[in-house]
Amino acid sequence: MRLSLAVLLVSCIVTTLHAATYPVVWFEYGNVFDQVCAKKTHYKIQSAWVNELRHRLPAIRHAWQTEGTRLLKTTEHITHLSFRKPSYRVVMSLCDFPSMSEPLLVNMRYSLKSFVKTPLLPAVTTSIFYHELLHVYLKGRTPPYRGILKQYAHASWTVREHLFLFAIQKAVYIRLGQQKILSEVIKKDKSLPNKQYARAWHIVNTVGYQKFISALLAYQK
Repeated sequence: MRLSLAVLLVSCIVTTLHAATYPVVWFEYGNVFDQVCAKKTHYKIQSAWVNELRHRLPAIRHAWQTEGTRLLKTTEHITHLSFRKPSYRVVMSLCDFPSMSEPLLVNMRYSLKSFVKTPLLPAVTTSIFYHELLHVYLKGRTPPYRGILKQYAHASWTVREHLFLFAIQKAVYIRLGQQKILSEVIKKDKSLPNKQYARAWHIVNTVGYQKFISALLAYQK
């Protein structure tokens, strides 16, 4: 009886681990990075920003646990591709430095009411983490721009880097029934100074995100 119970428990654990292939994501404030960045760029980071970010860290982590993991899980269901690593570390910055995927760095200033009058919605902030993780996820996995995708081969680097990413984002948010959040995400991206983000969204919305998802799936076969 005890042996059978032990076997059952081990089986359940293995099944759970196998099912939960999406990674754990750790968030922390990059205090050292910001100190160096501020010194090198002569940018003044206000203590109020730091205090607000530190105060909100538990809520940011909780929001990711409740919503972010659903985004990752749904991504894997749609693309049939697993994330390569079991965990990722996201560093949050308040310096005048853009978000990026290598290394995973997210600028949090526009999510703070101490920095901007109308901060980003929590769900939009979560989408930024998701966006940068998708860059890592898609690296080396997207098909070349030829054949049915040839018309985008001469688009800017920014556009080409975001067509499949935005298509996945749109597919995931629609699958989760979160069209309102998707609208806010697109609105944020279109407001960026680099208008190539708006161009990429225009293509995905006009051509249809399904075209890029289908091309991605076909490329994996």
